[in-house]
Amino acid sequence: ASHRDIGAGRVYITEYPDMTRSDDGAYCTTAIRQHFLATLVGFSLTELQWADLTVAARLNREVAGAAGLHGWTYVGGIYGDFRTHGYCAAGRFVVRAHESFLIQGGIQGIAHPNNAGAARIALRIGQALEGDLYPLGRNGPPRAPAGRGTVMADAGL
Repeated sequence: ASHRDIGAGRVYITEYPDMTRSDDGAYCTTAIRQHFLATLVGFSLTELQWADLTVAARLNREVAGAAGLHGWTYVGGIYGDFRTHGYCAAGRFVVRAHESFLIQGGIQGIAHPNNAGAARIALRIGQALEGDLYPLGRNGPPRAPAGRGTVMADAGL
């Protein structure tokens, strides 16, 4: 099967998370002073705001735009889910530098979602899939395999 065999609406693309904030939603500058492992070395408040308000915001606009342009399913809510679970949060959804070294033996895993973050992203994707596969809700019949939006007349149950 080639990529042409998959309908555009069956492509799911997720927004980028917000990794710049602590448990209370403030930028990670205050937590940096409280615990050295939560430190984002070399990042000032201005840089964290830029990463959030410029970089992440633009990435998410581009992802949403690409989804709309190509007919993909945009999976949102992830940015907001991470808002109080960033790099410096006690309840973080993000791999810190020391964790990346301990788990992977290098820096490559830094700022990627950890298990809790990946689970939250999976939940959002699952919600989007459920809405696509069961357009009339969980108790309704599934949509027909041939196309989006068409509901099977008889689920065969």
